[in-house]
Amino acid sequence: KDYRQRIRDIAKANMAAQGLYEVVTYTFVSPGVYNRINLKAENPLRNAIKLLNPLGEDQSIMRTTIIPNMLEVISRNYSKKVAEGKFFELSRVYLAEKLTLEELAEEREVLTIGMYGNVDFFDLKGVIENLLEELNIKRYRILSSNNDSMHPGRTAELVIDNSRVGCMGEVHPDVLDKYDIPV
Repeated sequence: KDYRQRIRDIAKANMAAQGLYEVVTYTFVSPGVYNRINLKAENPLRNAIKLLNPLGEDQSIMRTTIIPNMLEVISRNYSKKVAEGKFFELSRVYLAEKLTLEELAEEREVLTIGMYGNVDFFDLKGVIENLLEELNIKRYRILSSNNDSMHPGRTAELVIDNSRVGCMGEVHPDVLDKYDIPV
């Protein structure tokens, strides 16, 4: 296996060892998911690749974020009276800022974690720090930040070597409401 595949295997094993269940969701989504997660009109994540021949409106673009997929998983589990859950998906998103015939979309592999029930921000932070330790990443910072989908004041970004590599936080109550997940 190459370096990327080994890192992927380590991340998946680490998530499972911490009690998270792996989920696999569709890469095709509805354009309406961006409204459900409060993305502003000018947010670059709204620049999605449109399928030429989609099966329907619900799967007419390629996802640029896995947050809506994860919220669907949590909503479905919560609606079935599952009191708590911890999930992860390590999959691709497709970013198309400069989509032309010469410039293809950027495929980026991302780790998305979703937890609900008897958990809080510090549980999530612990899961991420445990993964960073497993990957032998010691020089990182967790800084306060803002994200349209997240609760103001309860959001942080992960910075490694002065590069923003991720975001973590509590989902905004308005977004939770749109997915029928209680606050």
